[in-house]
Amino acid sequence: MHQFRIRQTLAQLVALFVTLPEEWIVGYRYFIGLVSSLQAEIWSILIGLQVAWPHDIKRLQMYTDCDQASRLLCASLLETSELSLVQAINSLRNCS
Repeated sequence: MHQFRIRQTLAQLVALFVTLPEEWIVGYRYFIGLVSSLQAEIWSILIGLQVAWPHDIKRLQMYTDCDQASRLLCASLLETSELSLVQAINSLRNCS
């Protein structure tokens, strides 16, 4: 019999928004809590969008090294996901 376990760790996110050529806009530090690595990655994307919006950053390029998060947040799955974090990212993405 096989067991599948999701390893959870305490996650903290630190990020910085800059323009080109490297003008600092805003930086932040956020404690996420006890989550899996996929949850931490999705939380970091959501929080990044939430921080960017009030600073009038409407075009944002984000990078992730988590293939699972990339696939989950691709346009076709973003519209149909039942995960609340993904739905929140989709609603921010659709704001004008």
